[in-house]
Amino acid sequence: MLVERGTGSLIGFAGLISCSALDQLDYELGFVLRREAWGHGYATEIGLGQLDHGFKTLGLPRILAQVYPSNAASISVITKIGMTLHSRVRSRERGERHVYMKTCNSL
Repeated sequence: MLVERGTGSLIGFAGLISCSALDQLDYELGFVLRREAWGHGYATEIGLGQLDHGFKTLGLPRILAQVYPSNAASISVITKIGMTLHSRVRSRERGERHVYMKTCNSL
């Protein structure tokens, strides 16, 4: 659950999510923000926090982000936090996605 510090209002949900987009067990960034919370830098803060937690606390070797190819705002955030385009995948459940990756060696 994501709560705005100043107001205590619920603005969304976040957490690392297990995924097998690259045919092995990985974890991907996951978050959903209320529209009113867009454009305030929360996505960047959340993404950096998830990377930090995944690498430093959980000891993950890499973390993924799956993004709709047309979602320019999400692509901007994940490239800002240092993730790079790895590949493109298509699944029945989620359709076409671009897979971005960051490894613990690229900190």
